[in-house]
Amino acid sequence: MKRWLSLLLALMFAFSACALAEPADATAIDSSIGNQLGLDVLHQLYLYDQQALFSPVSLTYALAMAAAGARGDTLDELLATLDIDELSLDALGIAADSLNVRGAKSANAAFVSSDIALQDAYLGSLRGALDAGIFSFSQLENAKDEINAWAREKTDGMVDPLLADNLEPNLLLMLANAMALDAKWRVPFDEDATQAGTFDAPHGAVDVEYMRATRQMPYLQGETFQAVYLPYAQESLGMVVILPEAGRMYDTLDLLAANGLDLLDDMQNETVALALPKLKMSASMDLTDALQSLGLEKPFSAEADFSGMAEEGGLFISSVRQSAYLEVNEQGTRAAAATVVAMAGSALETEPPVDMTVNRPYILLVYDAETNSILFAAVVSDPSIEPAAPAATPAP
Repeated sequence: MKRWLSLLLALMFAFSACALAEPADATAIDSSIGNQLGLDVLHQLYLYDQQALFSPVSLTYALAMAAAGARGDTLDELLATLDIDELSLDALGIAADSLNVRGAKSANAAFVSSDIALQDAYLGSLRGALDAGIFSFSQLENAKDEINAWAREKTDGMVDPLLADNLEPNLLLMLANAMALDAKWRVPFDEDATQAGTFDAPHGAVDVEYMRATRQMPYLQGETFQAVYLPYAQESLGMVVILPEAGRMYDTLDLLAANGLDLLDDMQNETVALALPKLKMSASMDLTDALQSLGLEKPFSAEADFSGMAEEGGLFISSVRQSAYLEVNEQGTRAAAATVVAMAGSALETEPPVDMTVNRPYILLVYDAETNSILFAAVVSDPSIEPAAPAATPAP
């Protein structure tokens, strides 16, 4: 039972776990990286929003790309946040290949401003280990359009847009991951058994469509919750549904954050009459505050050390954003997420612009360089004065 549980994502309803293989052995997959972070962030998001959806695995890959260029205390904080001692992009690449085999597509990219030169070794590691696309941009508006188009393509249109707000004016780099999943149940729900019912939402009862099935499935009666596991047709991929007792959501999230997926180790096959709502939801969020509250501070500060990316530029993480989509129906699950780690800084040192504010009388010349002719000349002492109407021309 523990074997397949270790392959689950911390995301409540979607992806398989973010797998990390030892570089020396491509068949040995340790799927723990990012899971604890995922459960902690899920707890944070629920505290703020009362409903939460995000992808821990997508966040993990985006932060890992940032960690690959971090040094010193900045790197230490990122590794601690990911709950690992060392980072191997090669291992993450192997994990991504493993996810892709089971239909959970993963893609990575770096969008780089023309105002900064990243080190070839860093970009080479992204390309070589994660098959990351490297794209350059010169204007921020173009960068937003380009990353939104990339996310839309890599998530089969489920994330659109990834970035809705204007980008930071000093943005120099965006590290992005996208995940997309289209998984069919190993045993589909019978559409004829789907029935309308009510759901006790925090603000009152709402009408929903319940998928229903009575069959043997892994089940656990926990201290504050019930849980079942629903396998997908793809090997080792499945969904865990955790139902807290009434009023025990926070207690259950606390247990998950404290124990991780070990909390579900004792599942046993039981005959379960399951009624599960059909679901379609999406979310867009800034994860910056949640990550900072979990102790990731230096990478967001002016003291950040990302010299493994660029020796000059004073790079720091300005924001971490994610958009996610989830649909659960009788046939299976469609889900997607895209995460971007936005990095800003001073770029290469440049001279400050010369200030010229034309706020006093000035001279104006309209000049033709081809003929070296001044066509019009003026001294403007008060630009607010309206011109007088031209005098009428007397009749001949």
